[in-house]
Amino acid sequence: MKLNNAEKPSRIQAGNSKYKEVNSLAAIEGKTNTFFYDANTKVLYISIPADEKKEVQIR
Repeated sequence: MKLNNAEKPSRIQAGNSKYKEVNSLAAIEGKTNTFFYDANTKVLYISIPADEKKEVQIR
């Protein structure tokens, strides 16, 4: 998922699963439950599992 004009979240989670922040866009590729925030462009990238049943909360 890609969100434009976003602020950096303090956390992202779905149910009890907390998403891990990584340091590059390449680091989320192929990995689920991760996110990357590009401060220069204010874009938030989130790797959500296709079978995620819980609501993803961005805070």
